[in-house]
Amino acid sequence: METLIDFSLVFVFFLKMLSRIIKQEDNDNMYNKHVSFSHDSRFLAFVISNTDIIIRSTNDWNVIKTISRKNGGFGEIAFSGNGLWFATITTDPDSISIFSTSGDWKLLLSLKQSNLHSICFSQDSVYMACGCLSGNIIIYRTNVNTSSKGPNTKTRTNCQWDIVNRIDGNRHDVVETIKFSPDNKLFAVVYSSGSVKIFDITTWTLVKILDTNYSNNVKSLCFSP
Repeated sequence: METLIDFSLVFVFFLKMLSRIIKQEDNDNMYNKHVSFSHDSRFLAFVISNTDIIIRSTNDWNVIKTISRKNGGFGEIAFSGNGLWFATITTDPDSISIFSTSGDWKLLLSLKQSNLHSICFSQDSVYMACGCLSGNIIIYRTNVNTSSKGPNTKTRTNCQWDIVNRIDGNRHDVVETIKFSPDNKLFAVVYSSGSVKIFDITTWTLVKILDTNYSNNVKSLCFSP
C-alpha cells in the first residue's frame, strides 16, 4: 500500500528543528541583525544584539567561534569569495575588522573608517567595498599574493590593503546596499533615496541609473549567480 507524505508538514518540522539549533537559549532578548553564509557554504555567521558574532559550522551546526566586543558593536558582515577572510563593520571606534577564516579566526587587520553602513567583497576577492552613511563608497584592493613552491601553492596575504577608488555621493543619501556581480564586471549600489546605480568595475565609471519608481523603499538587491 502506497504511503502519502505531506511535504508541507515535513518542511515545517525542518524549520522548527533548525530554529532550535540556532536559537541562543541563554538570552531571550538576543536578536539576529545580520547573517551571512561563506561562499563555500562551510560557515554561517550572524550578529547577536550588536555585541557578538556567532560562527557556526554548517556540517553539524555547532558554534566554532564567538567574536565579542565589550565596547562598541558590530554592523554588517561579509565573507570573501576566496574563503580566506571574514569582514565586519565595527563601531566605537568606527572601523572594518578583517579576520582569517582558518584556525582560531585571528584578527588580521583593522581599517579605520567612519560612518560605515554596508560591506561586500567581489566574487574573486580582489576588491572589498564599503558603503557609508554619508553616501560615499570606499573601494579597497585586498592584495592577495600567490606563489608556487614545488607541488604545493602557498597563499599569503598582504595586510596593508589599499584604497584604490572612492565613489562620492550625496551626504543626505545613505548607501543602503552594495553588491558585486558574480562575473566581477559590475558593481551595484542602492541609495536611501531609492536610486540604483550600476558601475563598471574595470574603470569604476557609472554605466546605468535604474528608475525604480519606489522612492525610498528600495533596501536591498542581488545579482543572479
